[in-house]
Amino acid sequence: MSLRAFVYPTPEGGRGVTARGSGYWTLRFEPTRNKNLAHVLIQDIAVSLDPLRIPFDIDRDGMLECLEVEGLQLSARDFDLKRSGGEYDLRTGYITLNLFFAVRPDFLPLPPKRGAAKAIPFEIKERGWLDFATGNFKTDAGSWTVPDGPLAGLSIVADQTGEIGREECYATMTLGVGIYTASLMGTPPSKAPKKIWICPGTLIVLLWESTNSGTYQVDIQPQLGTCKASGSQTIPDASNSALKAIQKNQTFTADTTGGVCVAAHDEVNVYVVSEGDEVAQTATYEPEYKFWTAQLPDHTYDKKIRVAQVIIDSGKADSITHPRWRVDHIYSSTPTGTEIPALNNWTLASKSHTLPGEYRFTPRLASGQSLPSGEQNRKVYFRLRVGCKG
Repeated sequence: MSLRAFVYPTPEGGRGVTARGSGYWTLRFEPTRNKNLAHVLIQDIAVSLDPLRIPFDIDRDGMLECLEVEGLQLSARDFDLKRSGGEYDLRTGYITLNLFFAVRPDFLPLPPKRGAAKAIPFEIKERGWLDFATGNFKTDAGSWTVPDGPLAGLSIVADQTGEIGREECYATMTLGVGIYTASLMGTPPSKAPKKIWICPGTLIVLLWESTNSGTYQVDIQPQLGTCKASGSQTIPDASNSALKAIQKNQTFTADTTGGVCVAAHDEVNVYVVSEGDEVAQTATYEPEYKFWTAQLPDHTYDKKIRVAQVIIDSGKADSITHPRWRVDHIYSSTPTGTEIPALNNWTLASKSHTLPGEYRFTPRLASGQSLPSGEQNRKVYFRLRVGCKG
């Protein structure tokens, strides 16, 4: 059977992605006291999802990160087969199925903790139709939201469809974007950023790859139009006057066209920085070095962008509470250190510096003072006030 699910970062929707895959199940139908109803047992089941990237605010900083899920596979041992099952109406073909399963969150960028990561429980309620005569089936699960845990709020709308012995195929489309730097070279589209921040006119690269069946192409908008199934393109391009430098925020979309498989779509965003814009980031604790760190790669953040001020925000459940810090910015030039005397107050950088690089946060402690208990398990939520002036 073919699987499809629409995954959204919140119950209210927002920018979602389409997850696709395939699988099978072995169903057993048993009689009930009602001659028109059969009890449905799931004897075996397996699911395989295609690689996908899910937008989700994993660190709860108000900005969507990208969760990369590479080839997720579930087998019968991941399902609670005793609880799973449903009913089938022999007259109408209407079928209901409740599926209970758990997924290990190995794909989540969580800080290292003792012991194995706790599996995330899912409960999917399938409703639909099954025609024994033709072998056709179609079900959908409505919408379901993860109630708690690291994926709390993630919303899923799923359906399964197909014909026994015949599977519908789905195209794939992956679009990435990056700033033209040495660190981007050799990066496949699946590993390239989905969002970048640049100064006006900075050279960027679009990278894409797709799969389909039959004769097909890719349509990339704006500016590029019809393209080959995979490739890359710098913008601006001196050899093509139509590909002009980007001067304002831009969303690029890519869609497969033609072919025999269901079309696929992807998109990326380019943000052009103005003076006084803010960039929010999160630093996590490095137990080996005893400081909090955040990495901002130069193929995602333009090195022409300059940082003028920094602020550490508090107020989140897992925010650090210690008030005094030193932040060191490390890039290719001499490190820049800035003392931050208090939380929730903008502090001028001791010296204007480029945006990309490593940010190291070290607590400032008086003689004999120690950090509050559990501080190492908390995060440094910080913002940088930036611009493109020298």
